[in-house]
Amino acid sequence: YRSTVDLPAHSDIVIIGSGYSGSACAYYLYRQEQSNPSARTITMLEARETCSGATGRNSGTLTADVYSSYTSNVEQYGRQITEEMIKFQVDHITALTEIISNENVQCDWHVKRIC
Repeated sequence: YRSTVDLPAHSDIVIIGSGYSGSACAYYLYRQEQSNPSARTITMLEARETCSGATGRNSGTLTADVYSSYTSNVEQYGRQITEEMIKFQVDHITALTEIISNENVQCDWHVKRIC
């Protein structure tokens, strides 16, 4: 899939993939540009359509795996790093919740606790 005939010859930032990570990167870079404009050019490359890979196939499920992997992660990485990894995962859910609210994204977003 090609959304444009000509790709730019130069780009300051190239984002490869439009899944969860690529889209989040583009979103925050765009927000940064809005609050502090610069002359940076940003290009996103995607082999198919936006969010058509795993992000689109997983039904939009975002899970922080803080329970089932805790013990094995503590054994492998130690308690401090494991807790930082948990915070990193939970922060993603919090950030996505804020984006959906701030941008008035019409979707079925539900934050649930699972065990």
